[in-house]
Amino acid sequence: MNEFVNYLELVSINAKTRVAELRHSEIIARLVANPFRKMLWRYQSFKARFVRHFPLGGASSSGVVVNKIASKSCQVDGVPVGLFSRISLDCTEISMQLKDGFSPHCEDVIQTGNDCVIFIHAYYSESAEEIFSLVSNIKDVDVVITTPKRNIVKLAEYWFKNSENVRVLLVDNHGRDVLPFLLAISVICLRKYSSFAKIHTKKSLHLASGVEWYHKSVYSILGSPSFFSFLRTAIFKGYPCLIGREMLPIQDHLDQNRFHLLRLIPNFHESLPAFFIPGTMFFGNVEFLHSIRSKDLFEMKFENEEGQLDGTFAHALERYFGFVCSNEGGRVLTFHRLLADF
Repeated sequence: MNEFVNYLELVSINAKTRVAELRHSEIIARLVANPFRKMLWRYQSFKARFVRHFPLGGASSSGVVVNKIASKSCQVDGVPVGLFSRISLDCTEISMQLKDGFSPHCEDVIQTGNDCVIFIHAYYSESAEEIFSLVSNIKDVDVVITTPKRNIVKLAEYWFKNSENVRVLLVDNHGRDVLPFLLAISVICLRKYSSFAKIHTKKSLHLASGVEWYHKSVYSILGSPSFFSFLRTAIFKGYPCLIGREMLPIQDHLDQNRFHLLRLIPNFHESLPAFFIPGTMFFGNVEFLHSIRSKDLFEMKFENEEGQLDGTFAHALERYFGFVCSNEGGRVLTFHRLLADF
């Protein structure tokens, strides 16, 4: 276990080094932008606490309508679409606009013997390519990529050409990385899996340590194939479990997220003993996926993307994921805690 502890420490050191190597102009730009970001964050915190939100449920206001996903020959706006074909620009388009009675559970089975799947939501091209490079070094896994950008589809073509273990879902830029994840687990058959990882591109420019945090989160999960293999064998079975670089109490930034949490957790109270993985990059087991999938959370209404820093439904779900584990007898823990318990 010491080798993995040392690896995680090395990731931290490399993350700090990476921040130090940023160009001075980039650092200055971040420092200049941060005060304005904080002002925006304070305004959004106020809005989250005192401004009436729209109710959950119903259809969102953007996207291509998908009437039904039931087989490999479903229709999008009346046009037949080959569902989940090999990596190509004809990848499936999944809508954020869901009509009444829509059921996405088409149970697409990735025809491999792999029992682990990596979900990637890619919005930023540069970090997407970095993630694809890391994933290409991990063997015996399936890969599900969600993205709103066709240039990232081309990147996926380059890194995973003719790969039978990869699926690409073209989605709207809506619901951050969370809604695409919910849609992905709704259309991919989960029965063959025992574990998964969830990763996404991100630029946390409102955080002074955003680059460092991102590097730690991605490389802790994907940077070492041997550590990834360890996680696959060490993950708990039988109840929902999530493991991440760090964990926080569900009450973190509670004022901004209270509104949506009260709708997700009707009996929510400030002393609720639950933790979550900040940033929604984590490793987990299939019990968690089944639990989240059964709740059809994709049917909830997500705010439009307006650069919100907190207080959105996606941010509440970030915390809710941890609650689900605790509420159903599972655990949320850090990689270091896992290594200490193993």
